[in-house]
Amino acid sequence: MKIHRHTLLVATFICTSTLVLAAGSVPAADTPDGLGLLKQSGERYRAAKTYRIEHSEETNTSTGLSRSWEKSTTTAVQGADNRFRYEVRSEDGTSIRISDGKTEWVYHVEANAYLQHPAAATGPQVGEVMMPADLVEFHAIKIRDTLADAAGKYKSAKLLPEESLTFAGRPVLCYVVKIGEEDLAKPGKTGSVFEKTVWIDKSTLAVRKIVVHERRPRMMSPATWEEVNTVEEFPVAELDGKIPDEVFTFNPPQTAALVEKFKSPFAPAGEDLTGKQAPSLSLKSLDGKEVSLASLRGKPVLVDFWATWCLPCVASMPQMAELQRQTKDKGLVFLSVDEDEDAKKAASFLADRHESWPNFHDTGDIGKAFGKSALPYTVLIDQQGKIVFSKVGYSDDSLSDLRAAIAKLGSEFTSIAQAAASPK
Repeated sequence: MKIHRHTLLVATFICTSTLVLAAGSVPAADTPDGLGLLKQSGERYRAAKTYRIEHSEETNTSTGLSRSWEKSTTTAVQGADNRFRYEVRSEDGTSIRISDGKTEWVYHVEANAYLQHPAAATGPQVGEVMMPADLVEFHAIKIRDTLADAAGKYKSAKLLPEESLTFAGRPVLCYVVKIGEEDLAKPGKTGSVFEKTVWIDKSTLAVRKIVVHERRPRMMSPATWEEVNTVEEFPVAELDGKIPDEVFTFNPPQTAALVEKFKSPFAPAGEDLTGKQAPSLSLKSLDGKEVSLASLRGKPVLVDFWATWCLPCVASMPQMAELQRQTKDKGLVFLSVDEDEDAKKAASFLADRHESWPNFHDTGDIGKAFGKSALPYTVLIDQQGKIVFSKVGYSDDSLSDLRAAIAKLGSEFTSIAQAAASPK
């Protein structure tokens, strides 16, 4: 699933299929309003014990001087007993991740190489991000959660007349829900345009299609506006259906290589702030507690920029948590700054993982002051307020470099460079 988080912010339709797509179809006895239908659909996804979702996404982006088109396809299958299968195909590559409940495999098709390790009880073991396709895979892994939160950003929605869609030559009768700029809980920038239409299967309450139109500032050039049109379709949307065992088996091609880790085709970008003085900022947490960086002078400070939707950020969290545990009694102050749209979502994420360090929500000023260009982004400040380490991205090498930088902060930190960063 492409990394367009805005695709969940436009118009929604809901459909009913004449084909039984899932065991235990859920017809709506009394059809609620548009927002109520989105909530019902979300609850349907949230309650599903198993699912098979096939998804395609096409995005057309244009400005007055440029035009681009992107397409990705994903398959997300979740079975019982920690079995799953995720397939992703995009311009950045093709990957397959499978678990039979005991062993997990990750196969990068173009590289003809795969990883193999024991399956974790917590689900997919998303390691360091080595290919852009892995970011698309992350959205496939999160697609059920995304659809479960379909009503989360809206305060209202309009119910339109029912429509019929066609998948594999078979009609699917749908509710249709439309959302506009006025329906957003948090309106966009003045001049922005937002429209979203969602089709929801009338018999199963599964989302079958989403069409979104936006006019918004470009991420890398806010003074320039772009028109973005996205069409998502769900040819298969089976909730609580029976899934054959063979879906969760992996037989690597005879020519495929078993590797310890994938080679990285790119190096993370970002300005190196080493040697510069840290900006003077005051950070306020969700519960109102305020911390100024100036007040921490005399102590080394680690600032970790992250987001719940950022695959490498989530992947690095166990190692960062272990690093915090190893250094907190030595005097290192560990602070995290989330880049989520909703500060409560990030706080809840950390609470669920029992992470105890202070977290602060960034509305843009913190990242800008530190020259943040991408996530994850880690900055280490020494006792004199000077930046001694700054790096975008997460990998074994970047973690080793961070530990080496911490070890130079003083004799009490020397052992950190050699300490194992084993997850909790």
